[in-house]
Amino acid sequence: MTHVNLKTYDDQGKWLQDITAKQFVHLQSTGETYLKEPILTLASNQEDFSWRIKAKKGKIIPKIDEKQELVEFWDSVTAAKLSMKGKFTNLNTERLIVYPNKNYLETSSPVFIDNEIGRTSSVGLQAFLNDGSYKFFSSGETRVSAILLK
Repeated sequence: MTHVNLKTYDDQGKWLQDITAKQFVHLQSTGETYLKEPILTLASNQEDFSWRIKAKKGKIIPKIDEKQELVEFWDSVTAAKLSMKGKFTNLNTERLIVYPNKNYLETSSPVFIDNEIGRTSSVGLQAFLNDGSYKFFSSGETRVSAILLK
């Protein structure tokens, strides 16, 4: 399929997420769907912001054995928190796994996070999008680094 937009709503009709892509290729044998230039937009529990995640390539991996459905992004991944109050968070990495139903994302790739107060870099990240908490990872060679702007 080309130029597809899929929207997801909860049982009460509240919008949860949508995913668009220039191309969807579904593999019946695995249940996976490969995406060209995917964009995933996630609603938050609050009404004042949402997250938009995009990349050159992606893949939807279906729910298997009680595990949550996930969307994997790779090749120039950006995630942006869009706030109605003028605040922003931009995340850049090469690979990202998103659990849309949990509003959770993670990467073990180097990541840069920019916001209005500065930049943080690390070798990996876990982000809990609903409450805005982040867990940064370092390695023996690379530490978490933060630059604060005044």
